[in-house]
Amino acid sequence: MTPDESDRQSDWQQFGGGISEPPTHVVHRSEPHDVYIGRGDGGDAHLNNTDIGDTGWLGNPYKTKSGGGDYTREQSISLYRADVLDRLDDDPTFGAALAQLKGQRLACYCRHARENAPACHGDVLVEVIEGLKPVGATDADSSSDSEREADRDGGNGKR
Repeated sequence: MTPDESDRQSDWQQFGGGISEPPTHVVHRSEPHDVYIGRGDGGDAHLNNTDIGDTGWLGNPYKTKSGGGDYTREQSISLYRADVLDRLDDDPTFGAALAQLKGQRLACYCRHARENAPACHGDVLVEVIEGLKPVGATDADSSSDSEREADRDGGNGKR
């Protein structure tokens, strides 16, 4: 097992004797990672102009003022979120590619692993990726046991 695999396995959580996939999360580019989510091609390649899988395909096109751009961090992330959600609606291959990233460490330059600030476009990706349902899954597949139990008993708490 390589050190990278060892790091990843240590992030896995044990449930009932089985190993589940760790949650998708953002790490710093200098840390062990699975996928780089920043811009490519000198900062010019990003979500809106790069083919899936090419360097920069998940990069945020909206540069912050601190990075030489025109946007606050909040504006940049909000615009990025809108673009990601629009692309999910318009491009099924994009959704399938994002689904492949579930459980991966997404690398950016914003912050280190286990830090919650500053906000990062990677947070949008984590939220979207973790919320994706497998092809063919229904809303009933993702409802909790208590929701299913309430549905069975008419929501009145009686069996």
